[in-house]
Amino acid sequence: MVGTVNRFRPRSALGDVAKAHGMPPDEVHRLTAALPYFFRPGLDEDDPILQNPYAELMEQYPDRRHQLIFQQASGLIGLPRHLSVHAGGVVVTPAR
Repeated sequence: MVGTVNRFRPRSALGDVAKAHGMPPDEVHRLTAALPYFFRPGLDEDDPILQNPYAELMEQYPDRRHQLIFQQASGLIGLPRHLSVHAGGVVVTPAR
């Protein structure tokens, strides 16, 4: 078995932080649905979505509660979220 480390991306970070703040599930879904599924840091460092994935949402929701949620979610991006077992992992070693 091969272990993997799943890390926070913008959607998962925002969803988890919003839930922790007690936001209702339908509002959490509305916020996370506004973000793209694809997020791969390091592909294009000049891409504005990589600089601040919540920029558009921050303009749409200027209230203090949402701004705090976006700020905290930004701090989680890239950190480990949970461990898992890789379904198709293969280990190649020089010995048996």
